[in-house]
Amino acid sequence: MSEAKSNLKASFVLDSNGKPIGRSTGNYEIKVSVDNAPEDAYATTYRLHDSYYDPIREAYSKEDGFTQDITSYGDYIITARIRTKSSPIEIKESLYNALLKTHGNDTDPVILKALDEIRSK
Repeated sequence: MSEAKSNLKASFVLDSNGKPIGRSTGNYEIKVSVDNAPEDAYATTYRLHDSYYDPIREAYSKEDGFTQDITSYGDYIITARIRTKSSPIEIKESLYNALLKTHGNDTDPVILKALDEIRSK
């Protein structure tokens, strides 16, 4: 049986009422992570949009899926380079599609609005 393919996911950081933080400004707090990282993975390098002050981010904790905190008001392609003992794996995903993996079945109108705002910018 083959190992599940690694993929990039994202989720809005939610306040105590379950609403996305940043909704008043449209610059949302988001967590990006790698799902199904290989057993021998030890780090992930994220390449964000060039408009970020620090577009290259490193994550070293496999226990939390190599989670990285970001903020964003719009969609762009995120590249995650998963470093393993054997060879690196590179995955690319739009932020919007990565958010859909977590929030795609959500019915909360505030989260749906946040998804729409990310997609449209």
